[in-house]
Parts: sequence; structure tokens; C-alpha cells
Amino acid sequence: MISAGPSIGLEAPYFVDLGRTAEQYDPNNPNHTRNQILGNAGPFRGLFRSNVVLGGFAKVALTFETNSTKNKVFGIETGFMIETFTREIEIIPLATNQATFTSAYLAVYFGKRK
Repeated sequence: MISAGPSIGLEAPYFVDLGRTAEQYDPNNPNHTRNQILGNAGPFRGLFRSNVVLGGFAKVALTFETNSTKNKVFGIETGFMIETFTREIEIIPLATNQATFTSAYLAVYFGKRK
């Protein structure tokens, strides 16, 4: 199976817990040192301040499906995907960030047929 199409990325800012407050991480801020950061401020903090980044993807996969009965389906899909965006995605400040990402995956699916 080969597929391709548009992709939408959400680039959310990273917030750190400083004890009494949570702030967006800035490596140039003198208050954001290892000794003053207690941890991250949670996975949903800053989600509504996300930037939308448009891109596209291409996927190549092999699907293995069994037909044990007419009403039930079970299968495994494994493949490789490449995704590229219109600009570099900032994952880590002051690091070399990329606009293209690759991944390999394995999916197991099961269910009923009508």
C-alpha cells in the first residue's frame, strides 16, 4: 500500500514549572536554569498557543489480514512514513531542528464486519 497527502502539525510551546509559576521555556532566561526548574508544567500547558504548520506525508506499508470468519477481521500493518513541513519545527531551542521527519510503525487492528 502506498499513500500520500496533506499533513497538519501543531507546534506547541514548552512550559516549565518554577514552583509558584509556570513559564514558557527560554534558554536565554537566567531564571530557567537546572536548579530553578522543578519539571515540566504538564502536557496540555500552552496547547492553545500552538502554531499550525502545514506539510505533506508519504507512506509505504504492508498489510497482512486474516479472515478467520466472515464477521470478524484481524490484521497487522507495518510500514515507513516520511513527513515534511513548510518550515523547520522547533523541538529543542538552540538545537539543529528539522522540517522532515521519518518513522517506522507497526499497527495491529481487529474488529467486526457488517
